[in-house]
Amino acid sequence: MKNFLKALGFILTFCFLFFCVSENIFKTRNSVADYIYNFAPKDSIDLLFIGSSHSYCAFNTKVFDNYLGINSYNLGTHSQSIQGSYYMVKEILKKQTPKIIILEAYSLIKEKDDNTVSYMNTRNIYDEMKFSLNKLALANESFPKKDILFLTFNTTTYHEKWKNFKETIPNFNFKTVEPDYKGFLGKNLNNIRGTLNYELYEKEYKNKYNESFPERNIELLEELAQFLKSKNIKLIIVSTPVIPRDSILKGKYCFETNENIKKIIEKYNIDVINFNDGNLKLEKIQFLDDVHVSLAGSDLISERTAEILKEKYLKYFNNRRNKIGKSSEYYFYNKNAQKNDGNFNEYNIKTKFENGIESDKVILYRKGKDIFEVFFKVSFEKDIYSYTSSKEETQVELFGKKIKFKEYLVNDKLYKYLLYPKYYIRKINGEYYIYVKDFKVEESKLPINK
Repeated sequence: MKNFLKALGFILTFCFLFFCVSENIFKTRNSVADYIYNFAPKDSIDLLFIGSSHSYCAFNTKVFDNYLGINSYNLGTHSQSIQGSYYMVKEILKKQTPKIIILEAYSLIKEKDDNTVSYMNTRNIYDEMKFSLNKLALANESFPKKDILFLTFNTTTYHEKWKNFKETIPNFNFKTVEPDYKGFLGKNLNNIRGTLNYELYEKEYKNKYNESFPERNIELLEELAQFLKSKNIKLIIVSTPVIPRDSILKGKYCFETNENIKKIIEKYNIDVINFNDGNLKLEKIQFLDDVHVSLAGSDLISERTAEILKEKYLKYFNNRRNKIGKSSEYYFYNKNAQKNDGNFNEYNIKTKFENGIESDKVILYRKGKDIFEVFFKVSFEKDIYSYTSSKEETQVELFGKKIKFKEYLVNDKLYKYLLYPKYYIRKINGEYYIYVKDFKVEESKLPINK
């Protein structure tokens, strides 16, 4: 009997240890969620963005950090619903005390009432949570009831990965460092997808709509607002620009006029920033597709939102937690930035691209050894965005290297194609730039005198 109990104890201990280890190995990895939940220093976040991919494409954390002198994170995830946002915030607030939380409006209308839609999208924020009542509540809210026991645990959810155990282990990421751009994923989105319906946007971006919202979403919005008010955290809802092609996207145009949502906004003093109210028109280059802004669009939305925060809410950031990281945004937006330091160098070089558009200053930002981002500060005679669709190739020379500017398409199975405009125009801190994402030149060949 004693041997039996010993054997049973050994088996149970082994199973417990295996379960604990496998829960951390077999899961959907989200480095930002993992870092914020488990590794970020306590009380280190001032501003938190939540919501769907609309959020992580639009809100550049580095703009907010340097413009406001704060520490922000973007925990937007693919198709994140208000269900996911609510329980994710409760998890984060176990260790963090952000002053302001910005909810991107798409989450208010995205999820249907039957909670069986796209439950796997919840895994992006669920898997990295430590086991708790809050995690179980998120599972109960998001996963189909018939499969809830199976889906609650990573070990059973990802059982197919057991077969590829040898491949899974080498790919397991043990990093606990802060992710680059802290959840903003729009840095590489310098193209336009072939699915964009910009002509529809031009015709209808000023229209008013009246769409319905899932009842459970409205209930959870109120629960979130009530919870944040009890913690003395300001909630702001921001609706980033979209093309009004269907009822869901039209909902982003009219969410604050919905009677039920309007009551919650007034009751809990929620502020609203709606970039779909007809007062702002984006250029084609500022859209990635019908539902997301591009890198150029994120410049606009991040700046406008940061300006509003500075004007109306700077008092919330009295004890700021900013950590300086010298991204290109640091040099453009931080008033204390020391330029021409080897990482961000300005050169007075005259460059003519074509009739009507030229540059007298070029900026090189060092991304890595012998590779740079290039910003040509430009002056122009007509609408600057009209130059982006020119079909003729233009060449300029910079430090002995030729740079070709020409519109081109890359075939894409999912989006038909990716369009790369002839000139990628970015407006940064009030100035227009022609942007080159990757420029290779030996650093030793760059002039010392700037």
